[in-house]
Amino acid sequence: MHEPVDRIDGMYFALSDSDFIRALCGVASGRLHHLRLLGGGEEGADWVDRLKTCIGRKLPGVKVAAQTTGQILGISSFHPKFLLLSGDGNPRADLIISSGNPTRRSPNNLDDYLSLSISKQGRLFLWHQCVSEALTVEGSRADAATMEDAYRRCSLAHLSSADEETLPYLLPFDRQAFLSQFAFWAGRADHIDVISQGYNSLDLANILKTAAESGTKVRMVRDDDLLISGSPAVEGEVLNSIEEYYAWDRRVCGPNVSTKFLLTNSSVNYLHSKFAVFSAQFGKVALFGSANLTHAALHSNIENVYFSRNPEVASKFQEYYNHLWDNFALTAPETNSILGKIGPFVSARRIDYDECNN
Repeated sequence: MHEPVDRIDGMYFALSDSDFIRALCGVASGRLHHLRLLGGGEEGADWVDRLKTCIGRKLPGVKVAAQTTGQILGISSFHPKFLLLSGDGNPRADLIISSGNPTRRSPNNLDDYLSLSISKQGRLFLWHQCVSEALTVEGSRADAATMEDAYRRCSLAHLSSADEETLPYLLPFDRQAFLSQFAFWAGRADHIDVISQGYNSLDLANILKTAAESGTKVRMVRDDDLLISGSPAVEGEVLNSIEEYYAWDRRVCGPNVSTKFLLTNSSVNYLHSKFAVFSAQFGKVALFGSANLTHAALHSNIENVYFSRNPEVASKFQEYYNHLWDNFALTAPETNSILGKIGPFVSARRIDYDECNN
């Protein structure tokens, strides 16, 4: 159990895990003066009442700012994922950034979670605190324009800092700055490792294609859903459509690009991790957060993403990626061979994927 805290800030796409709500309530100290939590959509929307009831019983009189966003005009999906825990007498705070949500189904999915101890005087703390305050206030009556205006109050967190190790971005509002960073590190990297639930961003595909054509080795991990997408035997059960293949893989695949797949059962679990590692003589840089490598993530979703030059953080992501690549991920021929032996998939239409098996 985390030590008691006096302030809680967080945002998630969905919240439906009762254990998570109880844990939040349990970690609140008797001096709690601030609890601000915002969730997108309607999944498990009763979490608001459950959290307020629990805190109200424990700490009568404490105001809880908890709400669901509902549909936001001009925004496809409210998709951020972070939790910030701090105590008044502690100069540091704990920041939890994840690709997954605290839902009942999330333990079955492949996600990545990062816990950081950060200074309350630093950019990361101030940025998350500001984003939480700005967007929660606007959340119940927001459209994309008002949310962007609210976020601009947090622009101080983006002042340049030569020694800053981890830089936060809020998409779609920081899209150009994010793309500049992605292109910068991709252009300098000798190796790029990528994993994502979804891929279809033309902007990011072109950057990776250019890097590969310049000699950079690119590895991608995908859900095996892509290989059986479009099959009547599994229609309605896959999360990666055949359109992704034509929007992303046909564009990126070629010399210096390799792809492997993770076997999943989409009715039970799926690949939900989202990160990349850029490696070269400069060391390693990790990209992580809530965003898939999709057009929607860059243009119409609310997403929190980060580039980190912190050696320990980048190395952890690299170790995790290598573990998946070496021990669990399979090439397209290996995956198709296994799928061809499983009843519902025997007659499934599959992509050969020869162009991305380098």
